[in-house]
Amino acid sequence: MNYELKNIEKNAPLTLRSGGVIKNIIPQFDLGINKKVGVFIDDANMFYIQKEVGWKIDWDKFKKLLATYFNKVRYQYYLGMPLEKDKKIMNQKIKLDMEEIGFIVKTKPLKKIFTDNVRRDFKYKCNFDVEMALDVARLIDKLDVVIVISGDSDFLAVKDFCVEKHKLYLTICFEKRVPWEIRKMRHVFFEEIKNEVQKNSDLRRSGVTKVL
Repeated sequence: MNYELKNIEKNAPLTLRSGGVIKNIIPQFDLGINKKVGVFIDDANMFYIQKEVGWKIDWDKFKKLLATYFNKVRYQYYLGMPLEKDKKIMNQKIKLDMEEIGFIVKTKPLKKIFTDNVRRDFKYKCNFDVEMALDVARLIDKLDVVIVISGDSDFLAVKDFCVEKHKLYLTICFEKRVPWEIRKMRHVFFEEIKNEVQKNSDLRRSGVTKVL
């Protein structure tokens, strides 16, 4: 098997194994229902791009979408914790919500990075690249498929590691601002599955009525 999978054509005709047809099937997910899958989600990378595109991912919907394709999925979510009490409480709620739907959530404090010499302007940063890469390495023998949810091209080394271990690798991210390296590997853009994973609050705010 060729483990270094390239991206494949969209809208390929696929059917459920039960015989029914599902609309908007994503061929990149059709890797085998019994494959053991690890999903590693970089919240820091997803946070700002969701603000930029104007809609958010409903992770429970995303989980249900993947359940269409895989029976065995492990979800790990990497979440930075703000220093301010009110914002920290918000992220603690996010952590509890994610754990409620079966995700393993790993946290660490956000760092304040000053962007000027007088230490007035700053931004918060939380980089989980090392932790995510180490977790992939620790779990690699238990997985058939590794899915990294991040638009960071630094995970290219993780992809190469998975290929060396004869594991399938898939990136999921937003197309906006995506690095060219990700376009060349097997990927799914959230824009392609927006109807399946968009938060309902975003639909109401935009005046869109979702037809079931």
